[in-house]
Amino acid sequence: MALSRIKLAISLSGNSSKACANNSIFDFALLRNLQIKLNFSKAPKIIEVIWLPS
Repeated sequence: MALSRIKLAISLSGNSSKACANNSIFDFALLRNLQIKLNFSKAPKIIEVIWLPS
């Protein structure tokens, strides 16, 4: 009973979080086990820059 309440509280707070997940396999497995939706950071945008020295 107490364990299910703890898991419920963790999943509710984790799913409402805006924090990004890091790349640790241990963290990934733990969050998946607690049924927390993972927020990954977006890849940086690469734009072309043409530089003309003056």
